[in-house]
Amino acid sequence: MGKCVIEAIGDKRACLLANHGVIAVGPSVGHALTAAVMLEDSAKVYYLAKSIGTPVLLPDEEIQRARDVFFNVYGQDK
Repeated sequence: MGKCVIEAIGDKRACLLANHGVIAVGPSVGHALTAAVMLEDSAKVYYLAKSIGTPVLLPDEEIQRARDVFFNVYGQDK
């Protein structure tokens, strides 16, 4: 299973394993927790959107831009 996790997660911070849940990594426990929560929140939004139709998926560039804002701009000064 470990090899499958490595393949699935790639260069990302988290992945969702069918019938197992979330695997998250990061430079600290806090970063890994943030990645896990973001993945679970995203999965919930996708599930709810799918329940009312076909979700419109964002392009990778838009996802990266939103991610950059979240980690580098949003919230308190770092």
